[in-house]
This record gives sequence, C-alpha cells and structure tokens, in this order.
Amino acid sequence: MANSAEINDADNAVIAQYNNLRLDAIDPTTGHNHNGVNSRLLNNGIIKQTNMKYASGDVLLISADTSRSGTDADWTKKKEIRIVRGGALRIKFDVSGGSAQYGLPASGQIWVNDIPVGAIGQAFESGASYSEDIENLFYGDLVQLYGKTMYGHYYLKNFRLYTINYQTEAVTLD
Repeated sequence: MANSAEINDADNAVIAQYNNLRLDAIDPTTGHNHNGVNSRLLNNGIIKQTNMKYASGDVLLISADTSRSGTDADWTKKKEIRIVRGGALRIKFDVSGGSAQYGLPASGQIWVNDIPVGAIGQAFESGASYSEDIENLFYGDLVQLYGKTMYGHYYLKNFRLYTINYQTEAVTLD
C-alpha cells in the first residue's frame, strides 16, 4: 500500500500514509471516500486522533527500554505505555532470569488494561526476545508488560511498540 489511504469497512481500520492522505477525496458530510458504512475518518469534517488507527509493522512508535526486575511468583506489572489511537501494534520485549539448572524460567507477558492478551514468553539466564502483533486496541488503552518467576530474579527490558509507518507531520515545502 504505497502512498495511499485505505479504509476497511470490515474491521473499521483506517490506515493512512501521512504523505498522501487525500482529504479532497473524502466527503466531509459523511466522512467517507466511498459509499461504505462504519468507516468514518472525519467527525464533522475534522480528522480526529481517535479516528485514526495503528497497524502492526516494523517502524518504532515508542519504547520503554530500561531494565526492570523482580522476584515475584505472581504476575506483576513492570512497564506501561498509554496509546493515543486504536488498531493493532507489533509489541516486542526481552526477558531473562530464572534458573536453567532447576528448569524454572523467567516469564514475561503483554497485557492491556490489566488483562493478559499475549502469549507467555519464557527464558533462562541468557534471555530471549519476543514479538507479537496485538489487535483490537483502543484509544487510551494501557499496553503493559508483566513478569514473574518461580526462582531467582526476572528481568524485562526493551518494551517496544511498532506500527506500519510514521504518523507525524512532514514539511512538504520549506
């Protein structure tokens, strides 16, 4: 999808390349650039942040890279990022710790609004990196990284959210 705007009625996702968002192609009274339903990008003729959606990709959106550790046997929140759009994001993190000698790994898991949504990533002392695409995110959600271990310490770091493209302003003529 190069240099285009796509509106998908099936999942109400809006993915707009920042360098070619064609506002002139969108009817300001309906918010559509076609005759579909439930795909409003505009609200009373104004693009709102809450109407734009993330899509999973390989462009870093935001990160919380500091290493956090614990000895908790129960899931404990160690990192948290509030998002300003809904949609889907690729989320990555590193986990290490536990004890290979005793077969008790350190664990990390992605949660949203204090509810587990991701697969459990496990590793021993040498560590491992995990990546997962999380869908059905909404404006204002808290994307979190929880950890636990049954032996020793666990370490969580490089908690990163990725999207399909930069969603930022760009100077087109200076």
